[in-house]
Amino acid sequence: MPRPDRAQGYSLIEVLLVVVILGVVVAAVALSIGGNASRQLEAQAARLQALIRLGCEQSELTGRDLGIFLSRQRIDFAWRGPDRWYPLEDASREPLRPRMLEEATEWSLQRDGERLALTEDAPVDPQLLCLASGELSPFVIEISRVDVPERWRLEGRPDGQVLRERGDG
Repeated sequence: MPRPDRAQGYSLIEVLLVVVILGVVVAAVALSIGGNASRQLEAQAARLQALIRLGCEQSELTGRDLGIFLSRQRIDFAWRGPDRWYPLEDASREPLRPRMLEEATEWSLQRDGERLALTEDAPVDPQLLCLASGELSPFVIEISRVDVPERWRLEGRPDGQVLRERGDG
């Protein structure tokens, strides 16, 4: 007995299954691409917080004052000597070596409630100090990106704490 011909094409369940799979893939790609800049900004803020904390800890442990120099796209550290500031070397093994901000990232600096202008070159004198006594210049650094709506705020307290919090742009 001959079999009846089977209908050509896909069933409704097969079509729906493909649509669901495509939706999941598109959502995963959108989430991974869309949040990348936001995650980079958060990572930049966390790195800066860790660097300042490390600098203050090293200052306390070594008994030497550490200066922190901020320019528009760079942070530098220097030890206070008898006659001047001695910059830390730019070597891969030096954790407090000069660091560049990631592209598209901007920051601003406030010290004692006053906004300080950041220039292209590092300033002659440090804007922030980690003292050997464990004290830190009070400051607020805001880190932002043009392509991300939020910004990150670092707050340095006189007791040496550096706090990080997320804010809306």
